[in-house]
Amino acid sequence: MYWLLIGVLIIAVILLFKFKEVRHRSGLLVLVVIILFFVITFSKIYSINKVDLKTFDGIVSIAKVYLSWLGNVFRNLVNIGGYAVKQDWSLNVTNLSVK
Repeated sequence: MYWLLIGVLIIAVILLFKFKEVRHRSGLLVLVVIILFFVITFSKIYSINKVDLKTFDGIVSIAKVYLSWLGNVFRNLVNIGGYAVKQDWSLNVTNLSVK
């Protein structure tokens, strides 16, 4: 599994040097980060659950677990963002001293 990760990184570096414009490089970098996120998280969930990927039932099982985990990550990010938005980020005027 780690050979796949190393291969993706090598291909990403080669492609980054091929593209000259910054917007193409940044777009490719975002794509590589997203792919690395999926590969690393999928391999971690696969190693925890020890599912047989040679059977259809194993593939369906790991897909359910992974998509459930991904949904929980998204829900947690939304909750954290909502909590941050609800905070009072204004300047606390009571602790300021005027000179």
